[in-house]
Amino acid sequence: MAKAPNPIPTRIHNSMWELAGNIIALESGDLTLSGIYANKPGYHNTRDANAKTNYSVTHADDKAGPGDKAAAVDITSRSAQRGDYRIIAKYTQRLLSAAKARDPRMAGWREFFGQADSDSQVEGWDIRKGRASVSDKSHLWHIHISEVRRYVTSYTNKHALLSVLKGETLDRYLAAGGKLVAGQAPPALGDRVLKRGMQGQDVRTGQERLNDHGANIAADGDFGPATEAAVIAFQRARTLAVDGVIGPKTTAALKATPGLAVDGRLGPKTVRRWQQVMGTPADGVISNPSELVRAVQLVLKSRVDRNLVVDGRGIAQDGRRYHTVSALQRYLRTPVDSVMSRPTSTVVKALQHRLNAGRF
Repeated sequence: MAKAPNPIPTRIHNSMWELAGNIIALESGDLTLSGIYANKPGYHNTRDANAKTNYSVTHADDKAGPGDKAAAVDITSRSAQRGDYRIIAKYTQRLLSAAKARDPRMAGWREFFGQADSDSQVEGWDIRKGRASVSDKSHLWHIHISEVRRYVTSYTNKHALLSVLKGETLDRYLAAGGKLVAGQAPPALGDRVLKRGMQGQDVRTGQERLNDHGANIAADGDFGPATEAAVIAFQRARTLAVDGVIGPKTTAALKATPGLAVDGRLGPKTVRRWQQVMGTPADGVISNPSELVRAVQLVLKSRVDRNLVVDGRGIAQDGRRYHTVSALQRYLRTPVDSVMSRPTSTVVKALQHRLNAGRF
């Protein structure tokens, strides 16, 4: 099949003929071509031969591209014809999963129908409208795929679809040099709701933003258990709804100025943010004496310890005991031992949570 010459080059572009052969080669003993060009309404026919009101020629992207070529392919599964849907379901499910996830490899395709499980109902997806679609029962044993007519001559568009049918992830396809047609772009963070099991560039961006906000996870584009746990921790720290899903509100929070890492370390970033919140010069350094410490002592004296000396001294993460640290621990409701322990401290973590909320 793959080496057979294109039987109707005046109606079938060579890229579509090549795609059909490559799909059949995925299951050479089961899949067979059941049609590309057909003189009937719809994508199997050419744009020129369709009525001007036919749904396959009215959109701007379907008015582009050659008018004399078919824009659909049908692939039949012999085993599905016998009632064994395992093979056809595998490939229909891959198409369905990619379409629902708005995988950019599907953006150059219009719709598809097939059998994605073992019931008696046809599954399909209208890619342009982003919703489920159905067709006649013949699609229980054959997969129909319509291409946006703008891309009828595009080998790149066909290679992208074949990658989906092979079960490759978007990241793997792109890493291997796979291309996307103009108009196909990996979804950006915020274009879709991200949750466990999803993959893509937007997942990687989300992971990078989580790390910016203090997480420590691999930015590999794979939304796994570690990413879900990091999302939950981020949502809790920001008093967002905790569901482990990167939806609109969590996305907005991730895109905001990165918060401090809640790591219990009184480093320059934490000190600088503390200085900004307290309205003192922000250089990231606690000098001795310090305007920051003096401002903090004034708050602590008025709130928790009237006997506290306001001298600008007594806040250091050096394992020593300080009266000001004791007052800070009471103020932030952490265990009181007068020591800001090293290398991490519970009272510093509590402080970092407060500063991430923009307050002391």
